Amino acid sequence: MSKLFLVTGRPGVGKTSLIIGLIDKVREKGYSVGGIVSKEFRRNGVRHGFEILDLLTGRKGILASSDLPFGPRIGKYKVNLKDLKDIAADSLDKASDCDLIVCDEVGPMELLSPEFKRALRRTLEGERILLFSVHYKIRDPLIEELLAKGQLFELNIENRGELKDKLFNLILESLEKNAYNRNR
Repeated sequence: MSKLFLVTGRPGVGKTSLIIGLIDKVREKGYSVGGIVSKEFRRNGVRHGFEILDLLTGRKGILASSDLPFGPRIGKYKVNLKDLKDIAADSLDKASDCDLIVCDEVGPMELLSPEFKRALRRTLEGERILLFSVHYKIRDPLIEELLAKGQLFELNIENRGELKDKLFNLILESLEKNAYNRNR
């Protein structure tokens, strides 16, 4: 049984929406969820960047923005390495006692942070159930490791509803089994 569930899909297909829906359903079943979700932010209908949300504390930060005056550039965005360290990496570490740890997303921006990568590796070494989204095309040794260890699901417009139900059932089964094994 997998402890690592990976979601991929083309940009804009709804990976973050799927993950947020799964988080809500898992919490409704009484399980704790920690980690991060990255959401885009817009002004006047134009995407200006992405924020990071710590699922345990509600802390928010900037992952990347077209308005940042500093940071490595990916496309039109500059990446905020400080918030990747202080919020994203920290939230993964603090989620180590949660039943489900979420990381949305593992992609080119996040992989610029050595602290984020180290926190992700520590998370992988733990015994918790993991739900990650991974960038559709990027290939990196850490992503290759995730793909080798996890069960990959590709989200597309046609399978959105079906995939949400399937993933929820698989995650719930893993959470129940994990809780049983910890209580033995």
